[in-house]
Amino acid sequence: MPSKSSSKKTNPRLAAFEIIQHAQIKSIFVDAATEDVLDRFSLSAADRRLAVRLVQGTVKHALTLEVIIQRFATVPLEKIIPPVRTALKMGVYQLVFLDRIAPHAAVNE
Repeated sequence: MPSKSSSKKTNPRLAAFEIIQHAQIKSIFVDAATEDVLDRFSLSAADRRLAVRLVQGTVKHALTLEVIIQRFATVPLEKIIPPVRTALKMGVYQLVFLDRIAPHAAVNE
Protein backbone atom coordinates (compact mmCIF):
# COMPACT_ATOMS: atom_id res chain seq x y z
CA MET A 1 0.00 0.00 0.00
CA PRO A 2 1.50 3.36 -1.00
CA SER A 3 2.27 5.87 1.69
CA LYS A 4 0.39 9.14 1.88
CA SER A 5 3.41 11.06 0.64
CA SER A 6 3.74 8.94 -2.49
CA SER A 7 0.01 9.14 -3.25
CA LYS A 8 0.15 12.92 -2.83
CA LYS A 9 2.72 13.20 -5.56
CA THR A 10 0.65 11.28 -8.10
CA ASN A 11 -2.92 12.46 -7.43
CA PRO A 12 -4.13 14.99 -10.04
CA ARG A 13 -7.15 15.97 -7.95
CA LEU A 14 -4.96 16.77 -4.98
CA ALA A 15 -2.66 18.77 -7.27
CA ALA A 16 -5.65 20.75 -8.56
CA PHE A 17 -6.90 21.32 -5.00
CA GLU A 18 -3.48 22.56 -3.90
CA ILE A 19 -3.19 24.87 -6.91
CA ILE A 20 -6.53 26.52 -6.12
CA GLN A 21 -5.73 26.77 -2.42
CA HIS A 22 -2.25 28.17 -3.13
CA ALA A 23 -3.73 30.81 -5.44
CA GLN A 24 -6.34 31.80 -2.84
CA ILE A 25 -3.88 31.99 0.05
CA LYS A 26 -1.28 33.95 -1.94
CA SER A 27 -3.93 36.06 -3.75
CA ILE A 28 -2.44 35.18 -7.13
CA PHE A 29 -3.91 33.94 -10.39
CA VAL A 30 -4.21 30.16 -10.70
CA ASP A 31 -1.95 30.24 -13.76
CA ALA A 32 0.85 31.59 -11.57
CA ALA A 33 0.23 28.91 -8.95
CA THR A 34 -0.06 26.02 -11.41
CA GLU A 35 3.58 25.45 -12.34
CA ASP A 36 4.80 26.05 -8.78
CA VAL A 37 2.46 23.41 -7.36
CA LEU A 38 2.70 20.93 -10.26
CA ASP A 39 6.46 20.83 -9.88
CA ARG A 40 5.91 19.14 -6.50
CA PHE A 41 3.94 16.29 -8.08
CA SER A 42 4.99 13.36 -10.23
CA LEU A 43 2.08 13.32 -12.64
CA SER A 44 1.82 11.61 -16.00
CA ALA A 45 1.02 13.89 -18.94
CA ALA A 46 -2.64 12.78 -18.80
CA ASP A 47 -2.88 13.41 -15.04
CA ARG A 48 -1.22 16.79 -15.46
CA ARG A 49 -3.84 17.71 -18.09
CA LEU A 50 -6.61 16.53 -15.76
CA ALA A 51 -5.25 18.63 -12.89
CA VAL A 52 -5.07 21.73 -15.10
CA ARG A 53 -8.55 21.08 -16.48
CA LEU A 54 -9.97 20.71 -12.96
CA VAL A 55 -8.37 23.98 -11.89
CA GLN A 56 -9.46 25.92 -14.95
CA GLY A 57 -12.99 24.53 -14.93
CA THR A 58 -13.51 24.97 -11.20
CA VAL A 59 -12.34 28.58 -11.38
CA LYS A 60 -14.25 29.36 -14.59
CA HIS A 61 -17.52 27.96 -13.28
CA ALA A 62 -17.06 29.03 -9.64
CA LEU A 63 -20.26 31.08 -9.39
CA THR A 64 -22.40 28.37 -11.00
CA LEU A 65 -20.84 25.76 -8.72
CA GLU A 66 -21.53 27.90 -5.65
CA VAL A 67 -25.19 28.25 -6.64
CA ILE A 68 -25.48 24.47 -7.02
CA ILE A 69 -23.75 23.81 -3.69
CA GLN A 70 -25.86 26.39 -1.88
CA ARG A 71 -29.05 24.68 -3.10
CA PHE A 72 -28.04 21.55 -1.19
CA ALA A 73 -26.02 22.97 1.71
CA THR A 74 -27.60 23.26 5.13
CA VAL A 75 -25.43 26.27 6.05
CA PRO A 76 -24.61 29.45 4.13
CA LEU A 77 -21.68 28.99 1.77
CA GLU A 78 -19.73 31.72 3.56
CA LYS A 79 -19.71 29.59 6.72
CA ILE A 80 -18.04 26.66 4.98
CA ILE A 81 -14.28 26.91 5.41
CA PRO A 82 -12.38 27.68 2.18
CA PRO A 83 -10.65 24.28 1.77
CA VAL A 84 -14.00 22.49 2.08
CA ARG A 85 -15.63 24.94 -0.35
CA THR A 86 -12.83 24.27 -2.83
CA ALA A 87 -13.25 20.50 -2.50
CA LEU A 88 -17.01 20.80 -2.93
CA LYS A 89 -16.66 22.99 -6.01
CA MET A 90 -14.14 20.60 -7.57
CA GLY A 91 -16.41 17.62 -6.93
CA VAL A 92 -19.51 19.34 -8.31
CA TYR A 93 -17.54 20.58 -11.33
CA GLN A 94 -16.55 17.01 -12.17
CA LEU A 95 -20.10 15.71 -11.69
CA VAL A 96 -21.79 18.43 -13.72
CA PHE A 97 -19.29 19.37 -16.43
CA LEU A 98 -17.05 16.35 -17.03
CA ASP A 99 -18.70 13.31 -18.59
CA ARG A 100 -15.64 11.04 -18.51
CA ILE A 101 -15.22 11.19 -14.74
CA ALA A 102 -16.92 8.45 -12.74
CA PRO A 103 -19.09 9.90 -9.93
CA HIS A 104 -17.24 7.88 -7.27
CA ALA A 105 -13.92 9.34 -8.45
CA ALA A 106 -15.29 12.89 -8.45
CA VAL A 107 -16.31 12.77 -4.80
CA ASN A 108 -13.94 10.24 -3.27
CA GLU A 109 -10.44 11.36 -4.22
